[in-house]
Amino acid sequence: MKRIFVGVLCASAVLVLWFSGCSNPAGPIGTSLSSADQTAINNLISSDALFTNDATMMNDGSPSSTSLAKSATAINVIAWGRKIDWSTVSRNVSYDQVDSVTVVATITNTWGGNIWIREARPDSMGDTTIYKPFMESSVRKVKFTKMADSMHHGWNWKMRQVSAMQGGTTSSHGITIEKVNFYVGTDTIEVTDPLNFYLQQGVRGHHCLEEMPESMEEAFKIQVTVNSTDPDSDLVTARRPVVFNNAWSYRAPMKLVSSVSNGDGTYTRVYESSWHGAWAGRHNVMVGAVPRSAVFDDSTQFSSQIWGIPYIVD
Repeated sequence: MKRIFVGVLCASAVLVLWFSGCSNPAGPIGTSLSSADQTAINNLISSDALFTNDATMMNDGSPSSTSLAKSATAINVIAWGRKIDWSTVSRNVSYDQVDSVTVVATITNTWGGNIWIREARPDSMGDTTIYKPFMESSVRKVKFTKMADSMHHGWNWKMRQVSAMQGGTTSSHGITIEKVNFYVGTDTIEVTDPLNFYLQQGVRGHHCLEEMPESMEEAFKIQVTVNSTDPDSDLVTARRPVVFNNAWSYRAPMKLVSSVSNGDGTYTRVYESSWHGAWAGRHNVMVGAVPRSAVFDDSTQFSSQIWGIPYIVD
């Protein structure tokens, strides 16, 4: 069955956890969000890996060398990655009460540090490492429904809908993610507007999170469409959770499958990646797009766009 949604990178492979069906409760329960209710909702968010692991997913760790150098010409890149400064990691939650039983929480995660770029030098200096500071953030929205009005505020609220995630640096410097397609078995999800795309947590069905077993044998495939001003190809990667060498994420370069000049100095490119297997838990799969000059030119400020979608595997 083919299903197309508007939003961000989404795994049709998203299961339902402890939540009941997709319907709303009958009748209003309250008229305002008290500080106790805010605390209860914030505790639900803070205890959920869907909203707390963004920086961990984006962290590539330290380079193999820590020397600092600058080049006067284009960088001959061997490898590059993000090294998160954990003191910069923060999360902010704001609330918008839609009606007496519905609250939308906007979750913003922020992290920063240094981009390290391993450079092969043609002289006797050998390989060196260049560093660029960066700061990124991610934003997603979650709809909560008030199910009761008991003294135990943490029991009153249920997470009903979760949006896709949109983020990156403040400026993308000539690269824009336009669309992400996620393929799981015979299902296709197309996302184009992350913060207005919601998955309902509940029973199987339209716009509900689907259950994916850890033993699922079908391959996952992601396609991302970007608009770029760079005449050369961009650096587009897919990140997914996996435990390997004490790391909780895996960054895979996405293969360029098509590039078309738009005739106005921009290019529309499609990148693709696929893999088998899933790791049990509550996760996000992320797609990151970085202009080539942000890594291959030491004088260009680092910039990025990141889209992601939550999925759950039991």
